[in-house]
Amino acid sequence: MCLSRNPLSNELFMEPCSSKEHHEGYNCGQLWSLPVLNTSRWMNRVESDYRLPPPKVFDKKPTGNAGRIYCWILAYPKTHANRATAVNQTWARHCTYLLFMSTEPYADLNIVELDLGGPEGRDKIWTKTKLSWMHAYDHYISKADWFIKADDDTYMVWDNLHNFLSVHDPKKVHTFGRIFKEHMPDKAYYSGGSGIIFSQGALRKLGEAIGRDGLDSRIWATPINGPEDVQTAKTLRNLNVELERSLDNDGREIFLPMGTGVEQTAKQRNEKLWFYQYCRDVKAGPECCSEQWVSTHYITPEDQRRIDDLETATCKDTFPSVWPHL
Repeated sequence: MCLSRNPLSNELFMEPCSSKEHHEGYNCGQLWSLPVLNTSRWMNRVESDYRLPPPKVFDKKPTGNAGRIYCWILAYPKTHANRATAVNQTWARHCTYLLFMSTEPYADLNIVELDLGGPEGRDKIWTKTKLSWMHAYDHYISKADWFIKADDDTYMVWDNLHNFLSVHDPKKVHTFGRIFKEHMPDKAYYSGGSGIIFSQGALRKLGEAIGRDGLDSRIWATPINGPEDVQTAKTLRNLNVELERSLDNDGREIFLPMGTGVEQTAKQRNEKLWFYQYCRDVKAGPECCSEQWVSTHYITPEDQRRIDDLETATCKDTFPSVWPHL
């Protein structure tokens, strides 16, 4: 595939490389500063010979192969059309299995309709999370090696995710994410926004502990209206499962819960900011985070597509230094 530009609108789009003239030669910094890439490529155009594969089809070949990856997205009816749709069209299309956990159907999304016993609300997120993990165990425990929980404004770099997971045995108990309050072992938890990953072994341990008790199992953390990421960590402690620090080979963070620029552009630690109180060991500035980061948070639908297009244009090896956004 080659990168082309519409001379009238200045929008970029991907098309088959019929000649070298199609490639505009933009570097990644220039790409980021241009308008959002033409999203018409997501339309189901019958005449197109470069249509992207539908969701749930794994079509990338990273250096490492972590195996089969199941993704469930915490979704909401009011954001199906924008945030969830953008996730569905970008990074999550590479998941071996992709399900959106919500309470109402939406034609273009593979939604599991959950009965929360009441209307959607923050007080129902933990119930929603428990039902989602139970669904993954009940229907997919033998079909996938890794299980990912993400929000509808999470973005994951698929090659980096596979390379990170490929060195771990999914049959063993592993959990990954960005740890908050690591200095307080009895209160530490993974930030939900940048994603939480369970190995098959970890989900199997959870599912077997829950057994037939379902939502009533004493393994689940209480109260039922607590924050889902905090409650997930409490549940793991009930299982005697320790949180694992997720770093690259140089000891830098690979889960970026504050977005793609907050930590990297900080000139120094601001001890009054809650984030630095929750992450006492994190460095400020570019050395905080890996160039091979796996996941980030607070990504708008427009930036979901933009980052995905930059990946498609093979810009992933050049960030963060040349991306103005970072």
